[in-house]
Amino acid sequence: MGMVWKVSLRDREIFNEFNGKNHHDLAHKFGVSIQWIYSVVKRIRKEELDRLQGKLFDDESE
Repeated sequence: MGMVWKVSLRDREIFNEFNGKNHHDLAHKFGVSIQWIYSVVKRIRKEELDRLQGKLFDDESE
């Protein structure tokens, strides 16, 4: 469980430092691939959007 929290903190730091053009720099700084940076940014951006907007639709069909 501690490892998941640590990774989450790292991913949050990556997202906070991301400026739209620094994928390569962040990958080098954090020792991950550029593709990983893209996936972190995409995932956290979606989480933030969901948090701010809330769930507009339920996953269940009526």
